[in-house]
Amino acid sequence: MKTKSVPCMVCAMVLLAVLFLWHGPARAVTPLEADAAISSGVDNLFAFATGANANKPGGVVGVVLDGNLVFQRAYGMANVAGGIPNSVTAPFYLASASKQFTAMCVLLCQEKSLLNLNDELRLHIPELDTAFNGIKIQHLLNMISTVYDVGTGNQTYTTDSMLIRLMQEGPYGVVSAEKPVGSTMHYCNMNYLLLGIIVQRVSHKTLRQFAQDEIFAKLGMTETVIHDDPALVVANQPNGYDVTFAVWSTPTTTSPATGFTGVITTLTDLMKWHQNFYANQLGNKNQSLITLMETPGVYTSGPNIGQPVSNVSLGIPSYACGLMPDTYAGNKRVGHGGRWLGYKTNIYRYPDLNLSVFVLLNRDDQYPPFQTVADVFMNNVCFATNPPPATAQQGTLYSFKYSASGAPKPVFTLESGNFPDGIVLNSNGTLAGTPTTPGDFSGVVKATSGSKTRTQAFTIHVDAASAIHAPAITSSWATIGPALMVNREPGAIRIKVDPLGHYQLSIYTVRGNLVKVIAEGHSLVTRTYSYQPRSAGVYVVKLLVDDQLRAKSGKQNQFVEKVVYYR
Repeated sequence: MKTKSVPCMVCAMVLLAVLFLWHGPARAVTPLEADAAISSGVDNLFAFATGANANKPGGVVGVVLDGNLVFQRAYGMANVAGGIPNSVTAPFYLASASKQFTAMCVLLCQEKSLLNLNDELRLHIPELDTAFNGIKIQHLLNMISTVYDVGTGNQTYTTDSMLIRLMQEGPYGVVSAEKPVGSTMHYCNMNYLLLGIIVQRVSHKTLRQFAQDEIFAKLGMTETVIHDDPALVVANQPNGYDVTFAVWSTPTTTSPATGFTGVITTLTDLMKWHQNFYANQLGNKNQSLITLMETPGVYTSGPNIGQPVSNVSLGIPSYACGLMPDTYAGNKRVGHGGRWLGYKTNIYRYPDLNLSVFVLLNRDDQYPPFQTVADVFMNNVCFATNPPPATAQQGTLYSFKYSASGAPKPVFTLESGNFPDGIVLNSNGTLAGTPTTPGDFSGVVKATSGSKTRTQAFTIHVDAASAIHAPAITSSWATIGPALMVNREPGAIRIKVDPLGHYQLSIYTVRGNLVKVIAEGHSLVTRTYSYQPRSAGVYVVKLLVDDQLRAKSGKQNQFVEKVVYYR
């Protein structure tokens, strides 16, 4: 990643700017991008920035399926005057879609015992008027706080200056018409600005640094930053345009406010963020953190006490922690949108389908059509993966994962032909096993989603396994305890026991991938365990020798171990 420095407008300091390249290395076209129905279906939704409108601001769209970014496309211009087109690698300002990152920071602070969601707001920001008494962190997260939204629409205000404006309101910083606290849902940016300040105070880090350390770095989101300083310039960030196509913001005039806004990121990093919802890697890595974040808030007072928070007039079906969970066409849906400075964004995930849709625009006159984009992928069954690898090795594990668009989630079956012996196709698309027979195999796999189907042919050639040779090893005897001896030979461990004792010999564990371990030639004096390696490698065979006669003298449960090398 290249960087450049920008002089600070306030003090004589130089900050590194975060630089993203406009155009990344050439990448292969994915099967979904090549599919005519999928491709045209998405392109038609962006007519405002294609064809005769290609010289106008536009945006980017990204679709993630089963953990892979299966569709990316850029439309229109990032810089109209400069003739620079939008790029799928460009960093976009998320506006209010940033709230989910602030919410995660708050939840991580609770996990670190730095705060509790039941803490009152004034415990952490005591300089606020006593009229704010009773407002808790949970109320801020769920937009039921009664806090007045003041100053958050000014592009030049910093987080601190916005807090000062709220303090200057005194008791009027709380909306009396929305009392009691916890009874009214009012979408308010100030809630999340205050949450960001709380994170900063309890962690002794800026929100930007806390998010970097606890979220972005841990998820490998190397192209993401929270913009909190006028001197911090994210190069190659598209300009934001208002409804008249006049420039509203540029990389050098992006708002320095945070908490309710401020995150700048790419499609690739959004994919990493969304995948963490399926297997959490943040904080203590407990999935309960994700459950807490996605659980809709409930009213804590008033006539709807205990009911999920919502505001139908604003199109908010429910509000959790920076996310709006609901359902669409019988499938769970959770996400958030944003609009400010000439940027409009929608970032949504469909957990039942393992599907995510990102639509990021740099113009204020269009709505980011995330749901109609999702409909294209839900209504068309198309393989998102190329056919499985065409070669395999006898005796070596083979693994592949089919993926396809469609709602409900497609199931996969073998319609005709055969897979190699030992390889099995699971209905979820997992193709795995160890081929046992060399030869050529072919057939057709079918993906079925409701009444819709799509097929894909495959061919797999299995090469015969190479012969395995054991190196010459000089036999030697090793004494294990006073009465036990081990004969170290290729392919076998022989235990020699004292005929006066009474021993129970058994396999304790085998580390490695052996075809078989069998007991043979066993008598009162010896017991031999032989084994046949499946492939080249290092194997460790360990036996449990139970000396029942001498148990009281400490000779019980002795282990005999042999390391065998095969090439």
